Amino acid sequence: MTIESILNNSKELAEKMRYHSDLPSKNILNFSKEAEDLRQYQYEHSIHITEKITPKLYRLFQLVSEKLFIPSNIVEGFVYASNDMQAECFSAHPENCAIRISSALIEKLTEKELGFVIGHEIGHFLLNHVRDLDQSTDHEGLIQKRAQEISSDRIGLWVCEDINIALSAIIKIVSGLRDEDLGRDKLSFMSQIKEVNKDFDRSHLSHPPFILRGRALFHFAISDFFKRNDVNYYDADQIKKIDNRIKRDQEEYIDNFSNYEINKLIENYSFWYVVKYTLQDKKLSKMEQSLIERKFGKQKLKGLINLLSEYSQSELNSFLTQKIKENKDRILDKVPKRFNIIENEIKEFCKENL
Repeated sequence: MTIESILNNSKELAEKMRYHSDLPSKNILNFSKEAEDLRQYQYEHSIHITEKITPKLYRLFQLVSEKLFIPSNIVEGFVYASNDMQAECFSAHPENCAIRISSALIEKLTEKELGFVIGHEIGHFLLNHVRDLDQSTDHEGLIQKRAQEISSDRIGLWVCEDINIALSAIIKIVSGLRDEDLGRDKLSFMSQIKEVNKDFDRSHLSHPPFILRGRALFHFAISDFFKRNDVNYYDADQIKKIDNRIKRDQEEYIDNFSNYEINKLIENYSFWYVVKYTLQDKKLSKMEQSLIERKFGKQKLKGLINLLSEYSQSELNSFLTQKIKENKDRILDKVPKRFNIIENEIKEFCKENL
């Protein structure tokens, strides 16, 4: 039996929880020497979670694996000494993943809260995040990384089965507080969103702020799929609506400035492309002027008319070529994967209207 068939149910479940902005990668490493080296390092410098050395943690790993339909020999666990509240998943092969957890995390989280964290890390394995060759940090790459965290949080929630437990784990990781310091109403944590300033660029972050991760989990927790804890109640339309709410949050609180900048770049690129296409016959008819005004505004048209009066034909052609290249390069720097779609849309517009 192949590893793909062994993990088929696990991956099928994980895919149902994949947040729609978390795009499946087509470039997956079959073997990662870096991850294998890190695994070997853990055997030398961490404690391997086994039934004899760490029985409680070992049983927890078994329970989480069972909850996600994963055979017991697939997931390894390691504990290392650290005051930081950290956990990490790495995978050298498709048939194995290892999770390292800091001692501080184990000391401060309950067993069910740890289940949320372990489930989250296994989610990165099941959804191929940890062996994804594309680790770019441009605008698109960071959106993808943030989306991956939302997907994996859902898998952690599926394991612990309770939004309050998941939020409690998040609160403890953020604050470092213990149970005795916290009240029972974990949902009130999300009221902090009222104090978060939307007019701030957070698009450089690889993880969503914890307050947004909590909100994303809350949205997912109201789905029939999660409430029933049964794949038979999965409703693609319902999950799509939930994902759209989460996406609005991400755009409103994280990507608002970057999206504005990117939209301006696309608008400028479109304008110069349309202008060059329009002037192939060296004329700017009344119909073409009207079209440019409707699509780009009166100021853009006025600026273009002034430009035509100042430049010779050869100068104008050179100027337009340069403008198109400048804006294309900026778009490629920000959203390289979207560029072909953007360009094709502009070409279609020109063919249909000019």
